[in-house]
Amino acid sequence: MDYDALDGLEDVGPRVVVRRLQALKDRADFTLENIDLSFANSLRRTILAEVPTMAIDLVEVQASTSSLADEFIAHRLGLVPLNSKSVDDVSYTRDCEYCEQYCEHCSVTLDLHARCTGDEIMKVYARDLVVAEPRRNEWVGMPVITDALGLGTLICKLRKG
Repeated sequence: MDYDALDGLEDVGPRVVVRRLQALKDRADFTLENIDLSFANSLRRTILAEVPTMAIDLVEVQASTSSLADEFIAHRLGLVPLNSKSVDDVSYTRDCEYCEQYCEHCSVTLDLHARCTGDEIMKVYARDLVVAEPRRNEWVGMPVITDALGLGTLICKLRKG
């Protein structure tokens, strides 16, 4: 017995067309046609919500003599993109059965040590973030660095003093 799910249904409204689909290692490019703007926005929001990612959300400052507020530096750190490859190896903090706050099963610790000792302005980049051991795998939590110089996102600038 042949079964056609669309058998007997009328064509109602425009059909959504996806053109120029190009899937790369770190992104997908495509063009949607015959689509309402609200549907395109809901598709975008669903993709953002369902793709697992990792971000810096807790910053503990041990010592800072910078003129920048700790909250400003924490905000800048939160904007640094982190590698999420194999992020499924890391549990959600709220679901971790090993701890109440954070541990190596549900978090990744990054260290940043920077001190300007010269007379020139020192720039602190994402490459200066170091993933502390232990970690769940070799990729997750590493800053994403895509620029040609291999520096990554600029976090702040420091002067001697």
